[in-house]
Amino acid sequence: MIPSPPSRRAGSYARFIAIASLTSICTAPIVYAQGQGNIEIADDGESEIVVTAQRLRGAVETDIAPLEQLNEGDIAAVGASSITDLLAAIAPQTSSGRGRGSGEPVVLINGQRVSGFRELRDIPPEAIRQVQIFPEELSLQYGYRPDQRVINFILKDNFASFNGEIEGGSPQRGGYVKNEFESTFTTIGKSSRFNLNAEFERQDGLTEAERGIVEDSDANIFEFDGDLNQFRSLLPASESFDVNGSYSRAIAPQTNFSLNANYRLDGSVSLLGLPSASLILPGSSPFSPTGADLIINQAFNSPRPLERESVTHTANFGFSFNSLLAGWRWALSGDYSRADQSILTIRNADFTTLQAGLLAGTVNPFATDFGDDLAFLPADRADSLSQNINLLNSFTGALFDLPAGPVQLTFKTGFTRQMLDSLSETTLSAVNASLRRDNINGAVNIDLPLVERDIGALGFLGEIALNGNYGISDLSDFGRLSEYTAGIRWSPAKALTFSASLIGDENAPNIAQLGSPVQILPNVSIFDFTRGETTLVNIISGGNPALIAEKRRDLKLSLSWEPQRILGVSTDGLNLQAEYFRNRSRNTSNAFPLLTPEIEAAFADRVVRGTDGRLVSVDRRPVNYAEENAQSIRWGFNFSGAIGEQRRGGGPGGGRPSGAPEGGPPGGGAGNRDSAPEAPAQNGQGGSGGQTQNAGSDRPRAAGGPPSGGRGAGPGRRPGRWQLSLFHTYQLEDEILVASGIPKLDLLNGSATSSLGGTPRHRVELSGGLFNKGLGMRVSGNYRGPTRADGTGLRGSSDLRFSDLASIDLRFFVNLDERGNLTKNLKFLKGSRIAFRIDNILNDVVDVRDENGLIPLSYQPAILDPNGRYFEISFRKIF
Repeated sequence: MIPSPPSRRAGSYARFIAIASLTSICTAPIVYAQGQGNIEIADDGESEIVVTAQRLRGAVETDIAPLEQLNEGDIAAVGASSITDLLAAIAPQTSSGRGRGSGEPVVLINGQRVSGFRELRDIPPEAIRQVQIFPEELSLQYGYRPDQRVINFILKDNFASFNGEIEGGSPQRGGYVKNEFESTFTTIGKSSRFNLNAEFERQDGLTEAERGIVEDSDANIFEFDGDLNQFRSLLPASESFDVNGSYSRAIAPQTNFSLNANYRLDGSVSLLGLPSASLILPGSSPFSPTGADLIINQAFNSPRPLERESVTHTANFGFSFNSLLAGWRWALSGDYSRADQSILTIRNADFTTLQAGLLAGTVNPFATDFGDDLAFLPADRADSLSQNINLLNSFTGALFDLPAGPVQLTFKTGFTRQMLDSLSETTLSAVNASLRRDNINGAVNIDLPLVERDIGALGFLGEIALNGNYGISDLSDFGRLSEYTAGIRWSPAKALTFSASLIGDENAPNIAQLGSPVQILPNVSIFDFTRGETTLVNIISGGNPALIAEKRRDLKLSLSWEPQRILGVSTDGLNLQAEYFRNRSRNTSNAFPLLTPEIEAAFADRVVRGTDGRLVSVDRRPVNYAEENAQSIRWGFNFSGAIGEQRRGGGPGGGRPSGAPEGGPPGGGAGNRDSAPEAPAQNGQGGSGGQTQNAGSDRPRAAGGPPSGGRGAGPGRRPGRWQLSLFHTYQLEDEILVASGIPKLDLLNGSATSSLGGTPRHRVELSGGLFNKGLGMRVSGNYRGPTRADGTGLRGSSDLRFSDLASIDLRFFVNLDERGNLTKNLKFLKGSRIAFRIDNILNDVVDVRDENGLIPLSYQPAILDPNGRYFEISFRKIF
């Protein structure tokens, strides 16, 4: 389909629609190129008509069909304040089900690679013309790994805005307040783009006493006149400041560069309880009430509680350069990041002088000022400086043409240097670590079209294409690692696509897992499965230099279907997806798992128990699992449409052809000054040259694939929108072999590695909303099924049952510009939006019970979820 040109081209558009409608009746094959602007139709008098049009500027040039496309109306219906908020709202559509990587998508601006997500994260939604969501396979063409979906943001040609936002929130149960202040300036011109954002966030701390946390009397033997829980944090007090700036400029047709700089300061303070000790009062002391030696277990509220203070300075600088060289797309990007973190932990006081006074009989342990002159032991200190340099260079272009289309090749090279310097100082030792890793890598990816629909002897099969990828990484500390991908795409019909891919790679643990500074955190409440009790222990964290590289093999099968009608009912705007994943991994690097009896047996050297069998400490530094195997099915749909009267003609839903711009900026506050769409490439954001399709081909090559999902109303008054996304994951298998000779852990049937038990059989992701006449509502939800963690079955051990969890968040917002004459009477409110958010509206939390039906103290609901139902209100204004 052809996206709608602006209203001043309405005559040309109407003529084209009339001609297209007439010729569609004929038997001659007709090809539409997805595009906009001037449209030329050549009729040679034969049975063949060729349509030439310009593609939507900024669309991704690929034959891989997008899973979903969002137009301006869809974006406005989300009510987001930035691209960050927008991605959070559409997470079910953008998340990968492969279970690999960070899960964050690869992001593009106008079809081109950027230095990183920071470059576009603060761009306001009003500046976005369209969002394209592609499957993981496309990431290979941009030099990335095939475990992230690709999101392309097509920006408006000419836009400017300055906005500010204030947010305030608090849990329904109170305890703390969170405030956020943010301002953003954005300007997009014909040849440049600039964005600057500053944000400050502050949150009060929340203590265990404010949530009524109950401590085990056996685990806390120290006497104190008051509630010890008021000196332990559930949530730390924190503050952060962030400033982020990006600049992009076109320096020649099809050539642009961009720069990004970011600085962030994070600080937090957590309370760890009171200084405490078991002191000896000799019977010879004049203060002894019995004349016999006594043990005094005492907690001291002087001079102050134990604390952990963390301060992190983070700086980032990135650049990107995109150009065309002899028809090949050249992309060069780089990024430097520096994170300087300092953590001070006060673990206890110095009781040497106090004990000496008790032994000498000069200190009365029953006096009101007992211990008031305590001094703290030197604080444990953990400093780390992490620096990363990343360079990625790629070339993508056509090698030659086959009857089914051009053979596309992507060649990429990369260099990464990671540097981690850490210092860990405790009262017993000081450990320095200095780790360096250089990664020189290269890969080649090829896309080979085999069959084109209705072309050649096999054209009746539809479209068939193959792709392959092979890469090598040379790590300075791990040697050579390889990766490969092989895949096939088959589209028997225009609205139906099948694909399959096989991925194999070797992956080394990151240097943070290897060399983070060792820290000891005291008084951590955990559940001891072996004894069936909750106790306070010391937790050791940090890096493990003994980790080894892992090998992974993944299989993915997927289906995407966009039916226009089902059982005679129109389903325009519906996209159905189904995916099957099988993951096989060896020697995986993981965080230390939940300390069940099975895990304790496998890692006996990580656990210290006292002579009475009670837990004293647990070493939670990362570990290798010998083997992990998982299988899952993820299926669901995206469904959206318009509310209210729409313009006639155009694409699905009666609105306009896919990808066409809508009239006017959402909310009316931003200065959108769209330039003529037939202008040359602007902002360095990609070209918009005309394209010609061969007659008989209905596939718009190099135009972002089939125009699926780009639905909405045409120019003029924007109708309302509704949208619903629902995905269900069914876990078929999830097993772990910790080490040879130890039975496998079946996470679906009683084994566990996380604090919430094993792996749920069912998971559901929900996203949806309504927007009409300035009023909007969004709902997002996640459901996880019940799990369990089995004990040993021996006396004293305990099984735990974890209930299911349904978390539903609601957001209501109103664009005041679209609500009558309010902003005309109150000029200050022009361009404003008020939003109200409720997180976890059901106030649901996982209910954990032991085999006797009791809640373990370390699994009290307020520990698992200190927030519960949470309310937030925000005010945003575009100036």
